Amino acid sequence: MDEDKLQAPIAEGMNYKFELPYHESYRSAVVDAEHLLRLAALWGDDELSDLLFLEVLPRLQTALRNKNQKIIEELWHRTEWFFRHLLIKQQIASGMPIDLIFIGGSIIYEFDVFGRATWQQYYSHHDPLNMGASADKTSRIIWRLNNCDLEKINPSVAVVMFCAVGLIRLYFLKQEKKEINEDSFIEALGQLNINAVNLLREKLPNTQILIVGTIPSWEKECKFRDQMRHINKMASTIANGKDIHYLDIDKHFLDKNGCFSEKLTYDNIHLTTDGFKVFARAIQPKLSELFERKQNEENTIAISYPDTG
Repeated sequence: MDEDKLQAPIAEGMNYKFELPYHESYRSAVVDAEHLLRLAALWGDDELSDLLFLEVLPRLQTALRNKNQKIIEELWHRTEWFFRHLLIKQQIASGMPIDLIFIGGSIIYEFDVFGRATWQQYYSHHDPLNMGASADKTSRIIWRLNNCDLEKINPSVAVVMFCAVGLIRLYFLKQEKKEINEDSFIEALGQLNINAVNLLREKLPNTQILIVGTIPSWEKECKFRDQMRHINKMASTIANGKDIHYLDIDKHFLDKNGCFSEKLTYDNIHLTTDGFKVFARAIQPKLSELFERKQNEENTIAISYPDTG
């Protein structure tokens, strides 16, 4: 890869104000899309670049000219995870200090939207990086972990909360009367989450990993909730209490009737500003414990190998 060609777009991209899917103007979104597509080509994922260049961008531009809002939203939501990935990769490439990362789907991503004040209050002093991407399924999280140069950073703590996209897909498959083995489908989703954590462990061997159970989506107790809890339980089995940990925060979001508190969600899945405050308070004790543990490890290493220079 030509390094001279790469540096200019990175420098330019670091100054971009790019938020998805909450753009004020879809026309300005296309300008940003063209910029990010150039980065995609430079970073060499030919299959994805071809898909975006040859299919998505022309259709998006046509939809804008025709003011076809439905097509605009469909195409944007198909590709926004990849644009988000490019921006995360830029941040890692910039050499900025990163001591805390959050990985996940829409809920983690929306810390940048509805949870900004909470993010600033609880995490800004830890040099954080938000690696969440809207509507991101676990298979794409695995792809992103493999393609964002994680080896270039060494954060003290990584917080992981997987998205419920896979279960939502199962729901729609059932609505379409598709023949599907639900139990096998659920087991496969759970195993994908485990694979993602194992990959993260491989990429960041010195990082404390905190898996946060996916919070209780939907409006009341139902089969969907039971399936989500089963997937969470599968993820909890790889917690070892040493460098991989699991935390269930369901109780913080449910009212006395077992429903997702209306103040904390705007659609029974995603969090409001108050929801992000509850999320941060729920994980803070464990997060503080892991940072303290990491600091103690580093102090032990420093004592074992004193500077004799």
